[in-house]
Amino acid sequence: MAVFAYSDVSAILTTYQNIIGNMCNTLYGKVPIQDLMGVVRDATEKHDVSGHAAALRWTASHDALDA
Repeated sequence: MAVFAYSDVSAILTTYQNIIGNMCNTLYGKVPIQDLMGVVRDATEKHDVSGHAAALRWTASHDALDA
């Protein structure tokens, strides 16, 4: 039996997620950024480091972020 339900909260969350998704696409969906992410992904795979671990290592090793 299929059940369909409407929820105001669901509609709000979907709208919010679409706004955030569109913003992220605008910022990070450009070809040069996507190409760079491919380079980073290849380098992390080569050294057997996850993307998350690489991001944490990068953050920890940059002095400008200490302030």
